[in-house]
Amino acid sequence: MITFFGKMLIDDQFSVSKIIQNWQGNKPSQRLDKKESGKRLIVWRVVRNVLPPTFKRTQRPPVFMEKYITLNYSTSSQILGLVSLGIGIWLYTERTDYSDLTSHAFGAYSASALFGAAGATIIIVGFVGCCGVWVENRSFIILYMILVVLLFIIELTAAVLAFIYKSEMTEIIRLELHNHLLTPFVSEHARDSKGLRISWDTLQSKFKCCGAESYKDWAGKVPESCCDPSFFHENGSMINCGRINKPNILFQKGCYEAFSDWLLEHMQLVGAMGIFLACIQVFGLLASALLYVDIFKRERNRGKNYQLCSRTETDSRNKRNTSYN
Repeated sequence: MITFFGKMLIDDQFSVSKIIQNWQGNKPSQRLDKKESGKRLIVWRVVRNVLPPTFKRTQRPPVFMEKYITLNYSTSSQILGLVSLGIGIWLYTERTDYSDLTSHAFGAYSASALFGAAGATIIIVGFVGCCGVWVENRSFIILYMILVVLLFIIELTAAVLAFIYKSEMTEIIRLELHNHLLTPFVSEHARDSKGLRISWDTLQSKFKCCGAESYKDWAGKVPESCCDPSFFHENGSMINCGRINKPNILFQKGCYEAFSDWLLEHMQLVGAMGIFLACIQVFGLLASALLYVDIFKRERNRGKNYQLCSRTETDSRNKRNTSYN
């Protein structure tokens, strides 16, 4: 049987109709022909589950190319999802150091939150895609395509938010910094001033800046975080250094420009990654759609083969009964 099946695969004339013709052409007239007919029937049942009736070597492979492209894409997208989730978490957690200073400006960081949510969704969608491709289930593939479309919308929204807030953010940051400038140090015993004081100290120490636009914004009440540590290597004491009338020991640039540049860089990263991932989702959507079409055609051809085989078996059985009678 294996030799017969291999020979039929090698021949360019392999087709289900050819098998049916050869099988029907040899009418069993003796009891010994039943075994041969049984062998041919087994081969026929194997063939009908492997290839459609009109399959030839000149046709393209049925489903394997789209299957493994989609499978590789789903696996790769899960890796990208982990990267996207990590970037989103990093961007969102970094904002907490300055959220008390720029509460409205960090509404722009809803883009980074969306970015992290997109990363988590990519991981889930990639898993659903791998399951659907592996079992070749059309319902799974439809669910996968729906999730890919939703993911595309999330990523595109994150990119648009990042670029929209990019143009509006700088003025908002400047106003927010000026509004919160003197509050924590003028009312040092206020209940809500501690968070602002820590945020200002963190901002000025990290970016080596002072005030919104310069140290003069503090009106003589310059905090210690504005002092340049390079001037205190010998003495080591920075207590009340801002109250000393020595401007040369203070950071000269303002925090508005440095902080705006830092935030804009992050927004550009979110926007660029959002557009990149959205383009990747389009490719995944096309691959999964092709796979769905191929699986649908194969199932339809398999149904036709089953009907054809049933009719052929019935006709052959009737002919054998007629010849025996």
